[in-house]
Amino acid sequence: MSEAWVAGAKEMLKAIEKLASKQDKDRLDLINLLTASLRAMERSIMGWFQWVLNPSIMGQFSKEELEEISGNIKRMAEEFVKYDIEITDRYSKKMPRRMEQRRPEQLYL
Repeated sequence: MSEAWVAGAKEMLKAIEKLASKQDKDRLDLINLLTASLRAMERSIMGWFQWVLNPSIMGQFSKEELEEISGNIKRMAEEFVKYDIEITDRYSKKMPRRMEQRRPEQLYL
């Protein structure tokens, strides 16, 4: 299972790189790159949730390993959320009012 997941993740990275390396990208190309990148992140995050919510898997990690992993994931999450806030603040005026209202105000864990 892990080998198949890793192979799938590598294929996603190749697809992202192919989209990113295209010369003279138009708006649709950029949207495709954004979509592929977000899908890769989504897939990875869902995989992490499968691990984190499984005590049998998490029990295999030492405290030091968990400190390293949680520190890295925390840093990536902070960077992504800060970027999300920046972009939302910058471009929210362009969004139709209905779209803005659909965005959830609370974080559900």
